[in-house]
Amino acid sequence: MILPWKDERHISHRSFRIVDILGEDTFITGKTFEDCTIYGPAVLVPIDRTTMDQIALDGPLDAIFWEVPEDRMMIIGAVGLIDCTFRRCKFHGLGIGGKRPLLELFARALGVPFPARPDSNTH
Repeated sequence: MILPWKDERHISHRSFRIVDILGEDTFITGKTFEDCTIYGPAVLVPIDRTTMDQIALDGPLDAIFWEVPEDRMMIIGAVGLIDCTFRRCKFHGLGIGGKRPLLELFARALGVPFPARPDSNTH
């Protein structure tokens, strides 16, 4: 789908699939999204200077959050976010990936408890 506004730095009151913003790239850099409805499927990985304020998610956090091990240095197949802001956006079919401290920060910003790690002693 061709979106004539996809290269704008400030996108508001739009409904779109996140992959249509990407094009050939795997990163979204320097964009502000306000009052948008954003569809997946995709996993968003905040890399640097990305904030999410008053976002609405369409599932439980333990299904939306994808925890990345601390020692992993590369993630392939996800959408990287650099210097992006999401305000009052609705996410449908989108996961959020990252290392545990980052995901805990997002959970606090959403005002919800971070999902507990599964007990490694349970079979």
